[in-house]
Amino acid sequence: MVDEDVIVAQFKMLSRGLDGDFLSFLPPFEEAVMLAGTSTLVRMHFLAHDINGVPVVESLAAAMANAVVDFCIPRDKDSARLMVNSKTGSTAPLVEFE
Repeated sequence: MVDEDVIVAQFKMLSRGLDGDFLSFLPPFEEAVMLAGTSTLVRMHFLAHDINGVPVVESLAAAMANAVVDFCIPRDKDSARLMVNSKTGSTAPLVEFE
């Protein structure tokens, strides 16, 4: 049986389009600062809170988990999988991992 909360969360993510953007959970604190004598740029962020003032740790973790695929699968493999999908209509290459 499928957990109803999981389905609701997925629909909210699709309809709002925000959960996949984990930077929306990390509002910036002031401007980025270049460390003197280096080429290092330092950025600081707050952790966003919900309407009740509770940090959105779980939402941030979920958004980061959703972004893992974008950061961990080489672009050439993504391109090959998208090409197979466009030719065959199959989503199998898009969801399988090696």
